[in-house]
Amino acid sequence: MNEPYVGISTGCFAWVPYDIRAIVEVAAGLNCDFLELLLSPKWCNDLRLVMKSFEGLAGRIRSVHAVKATDLIAASDEALRAKARWFLEASFKFAARFGARNLTVHLWDYFSPDPMVADPNISAIQEVVDWARPWTDKGLTLSIELLPARSAPLLQVVQNFERQLPRSVAYTLDFEFAEYQHSLESLLAFASRFSNAHVKDYAGKLVSDDGKRRYCKLGHGRLDFIRIFRALHEAGFSGLYTIEVPSMSLEEAQATIDFVRERLQVVEN
Repeated sequence: MNEPYVGISTGCFAWVPYDIRAIVEVAAGLNCDFLELLLSPKWCNDLRLVMKSFEGLAGRIRSVHAVKATDLIAASDEALRAKARWFLEASFKFAARFGARNLTVHLWDYFSPDPMVADPNISAIQEVVDWARPWTDKGLTLSIELLPARSAPLLQVVQNFERQLPRSVAYTLDFEFAEYQHSLESLLAFASRFSNAHVKDYAGKLVSDDGKRRYCKLGHGRLDFIRIFRALHEAGFSGLYTIEVPSMSLEEAQATIDFVRERLQVVEN
């Protein structure tokens, strides 16, 4: 097995404005194997110019995280569904332009008040898979992020996908979300089907008491990363390890990358 790739999401750069210049400058100072570029919705209005602006990162973007509003693909409102399709198209074009091997997508939203959006809609997801074929036939992997679901545990969600979706579709395992739904252990059995792993810790809550999204620094939660990495390794995972925990400085971001590398080295050795 090849040495694991360890990268970081550009969404982790919480100490700078989320704009192209800042992202490029931060990326230049990081020692990591790749970047996962989180696409901003506003960039889709002038995608050609945005892609040109990111040319300095060519070769480093191995993964793209689609605009998160793609989770509206099954919304009750047709206008929202159309917007989700537009965001998906822009995300595929961007990933293809930079030769990314992976495109991670959100196709439902656990927190949405719209019941059509809050759970995986297999018909809508199958439409996305069919529509994505011009890109996936050329080698880009469509990776469905395993987000929390309301109607079923994540293990059942994956089992349903395995029965109804083609094998060309892969998954992104999010450690935090999986642990939140008490599914991390059971999902590790599908390691060979994961193209990407979002490395995050979990300390008991997704949202703090004041209603704000809560993130736990790596090593400060309940997850045993060496054990998880070993289980993934032994089960045949050969995808990307993408850190997805916000940092407040370049030094902190680099420390999270080093944290993951050190634990993966323990497993590999």
